[in-house]
Amino acid sequence: MKNLLKVALSALLMFSVVNGNAQEIQDIHDIGLAPGRVLTHDAPMNAQRDTEIWSEDFSNGIPADWTNESTTEPAAWEYRGPSTEPGINVGTRGSCLPAGVDFGSPILSPTIENGFVIFDSNYWDDPIGPCGSFGTGEAPGPHFATLTTPSIDLSTYEAVGISFNQYHKNYQAESYIQASVDGGEWVTVWENDVPINNGESALDRAERKNISSIVGGEDDVRLRFVFDGNYYFWMLDDITLFELDDNNLVLRNAGYGDFDFENPDNETGFEYLEYSQYPQEMTPTLKFNGMVLNYGSQDQTNVTLRAKVFDIDQSTELASLDADSLTLAPEDEITFRSGSFDLPDVIGRYPIVLQALQDEEEASPIDNIYGTHVDVTDAVYTRDRQETDAIYIPPGNFNGDTYEVGNMFVVTAENQECHSVSAALAIGTEPDATVYAAIYKVSVSGGFNTELVAQTSSIPVETSAFNNFGDNRAMVIPFDTPVTMLKDSAYWVVAGSEDGPSQVLFPQSGESPELTSYVRFFPNTWFYMVNTPMVRMNFDVVTSVEEEEVDPIDLNLYPNPAKENVTLSFSHYSDDLTRVMVYNAMGQAVKHRVLGQLPRGQNLASIWIDDLAPGTYSVVVQTGDRKSTKLLIKE
Repeated sequence: MKNLLKVALSALLMFSVVNGNAQEIQDIHDIGLAPGRVLTHDAPMNAQRDTEIWSEDFSNGIPADWTNESTTEPAAWEYRGPSTEPGINVGTRGSCLPAGVDFGSPILSPTIENGFVIFDSNYWDDPIGPCGSFGTGEAPGPHFATLTTPSIDLSTYEAVGISFNQYHKNYQAESYIQASVDGGEWVTVWENDVPINNGESALDRAERKNISSIVGGEDDVRLRFVFDGNYYFWMLDDITLFELDDNNLVLRNAGYGDFDFENPDNETGFEYLEYSQYPQEMTPTLKFNGMVLNYGSQDQTNVTLRAKVFDIDQSTELASLDADSLTLAPEDEITFRSGSFDLPDVIGRYPIVLQALQDEEEASPIDNIYGTHVDVTDAVYTRDRQETDAIYIPPGNFNGDTYEVGNMFVVTAENQECHSVSAALAIGTEPDATVYAAIYKVSVSGGFNTELVAQTSSIPVETSAFNNFGDNRAMVIPFDTPVTMLKDSAYWVVAGSEDGPSQVLFPQSGESPELTSYVRFFPNTWFYMVNTPMVRMNFDVVTSVEEEEVDPIDLNLYPNPAKENVTLSFSHYSDDLTRVMVYNAMGQAVKHRVLGQLPRGQNLASIWIDDLAPGTYSVVVQTGDRKSTKLLIKE
């Protein structure tokens, strides 16, 4: 039932509102990823660790020594750049777009500013519409279009990987990468796994593949990127060949929740969502998990995921849990589960560190580690990470519409009363605008239904709740009387504005699992969001949150004491260079590492101390003229 319902949710949403004694069932409608733009902090990216062999980011268009061919001329791969028409803000130009939209979104690659390439089967086949009018364009499908590199010399590299960014939506097409050695036959080295024409088919992601077995050690290698079939498009950027490390694990999608909508034991469908702040009466069981990938060229043995939880003083290890160990071959990726831990019901912050481990000496420990924290609070229930890292800007055709953004919450304790909703606002909000809050009860029995439980009056925005990147400010929107919440029930909790997105913008913080955060444009247009709106529940009287004065460096060390390797977890809000120094008891510097210009917010770094003598050391993280020091005990 849950599996069928998830499929239905991906395409449909039934929305019911109870208003007095009248119940209105809204029309069934499509639901997809929220349209518009998501602004993110433009801090420089960390330098890529891989040893680059060859790359192309299309900063000067499609290079002259590449070959661009198609069996259905004039259809061909196109370059979109800052000076082209159309430009870098345009994706597909074909007919299969939402009503009122002239073109699709572009690829979200790290170097989109200097351009990307696209094969737009949608446009060449059907530029006008209606969607599905095959053969109405100047180059009807099916299309077979190839974009081929010049010869690349890989003779000194036995272990070779390829990485690139793609944005692909598929109807009836195959897309893949082939390699030819010494002018020989084309061999497929990577195939797209994009599902056909469903709600999850628009993929915007980074790809990576070990292609050593075909191209490693060869001195005449050509690659070609193939679109074969009908509809819709394939965008590419930042194509790189790199030398693989022998031993390189990477930890992805790590966390302490266990959200699985298809689990039949989860009655509301939203059990074990991951929250960052839990009220004291709803302290959770943490369930540690993480996907571990072998990005190296060799087998990695006794691979496990270790989860550690520390107390609120960060001095005592409350739990250390290891998953069952496995051997991972190159390219393998496996989700490990390290067990469960009941969080204490003591108010405070509990650091969490998850780390992928193996027997071999890891080439880059920093991407094996995920550090975060969970707060136990007296009243606040939160899914966001309490730090603005994105701002959602809806498309202009919704500017005049009332709209709401919010998250799914599950109440797990009896006798809970929601006194208010805290909502953060983004810079760009007009000072004379108004906002309100609402709570909808959600049921997944026989469909997906929401029932309005309570709604506040609209009140003026508080400029003290306006957030730029890195900020955590929110205003409290109170209910006239506390709202009684039912145990083991799911709720959609929102902040909204009758003034619409032209007057009010909402910030986001952290990622949100698909179909657990939504935006609704009135009367009944819904989309899911992949970033978490900063909308929170308060189970007691609270005041508006004005961001506390925070030291730009909040340093923690794990483990401590340590024998070989130490992970540094720190938050900072500066664009200056960051460096790490380690001093011995005599004040002499024994380690010095420059981390560079890091993104604002939470960061991780790793230092090896196996060459240091046992004793006490000072670890210093410095950014500009601000620094933080922690004592480290080397065993």
